[in-house]
Amino acid sequence: MIRLLVVDDHEVVRRGLLRLFTTAPDIEVVGAVGDGNAALHAVLQHHPDVVLMDLTMPTLEGVGATRLIVDHDPDVRVVVLTGTADRRIEEAMAAGAHTCLLKDIDPDELIAAVRAAAPDAPPAPPAEARPAAALTEREVETLSHLADGHSNRQIAERMSISERTVKAHLTNAYRVIGAQDRVQAALWGRRNLLGSGS
Repeated sequence: MIRLLVVDDHEVVRRGLLRLFTTAPDIEVVGAVGDGNAALHAVLQHHPDVVLMDLTMPTLEGVGATRLIVDHDPDVRVVVLTGTADRRIEEAMAAGAHTCLLKDIDPDELIAAVRAAAPDAPPAPPAEARPAAALTEREVETLSHLADGHSNRQIAERMSISERTVKAHLTNAYRVIGAQDRVQAALWGRRNLLGSGS
């Protein structure tokens, strides 16, 4: 059983996540709190395997809370769930987050990401190790738009294709570069397609 702590300052989001994870029989939500300080206390009290962490919160924001949790117990895996792909994602990864996900992720993919983050899950290959040359021209174009922070709808408009085709390009690209999710793919795109490491 995977022990999960949910950290988000919006009660509606917390309630939605609690309902979602009741559908996963192998995941037990041991707590749901609204800020980073409460998250630290909950980690000490409940000893979760995985912490699902928001970034923007009062009192103690997600990056700082992630750093303190990982410093206290490196076996706890922090999965960041955020609404915006910005510089804080890289800060969270540097602070020790296991992975970062955007809040528009498919619910089934979110459950799978929590399972993959559990301490006994096999490690995924790093996305940075995969070559851009293995991608098709359209996959490169799609990833470039993703790395610029565009949504699937915006990418579809820019490329004059359907959102379903965008998703297909991204699914294939994830497999080629070894990315587990949208944020990993965006970071890979920034490093390898846009020429920026920050």
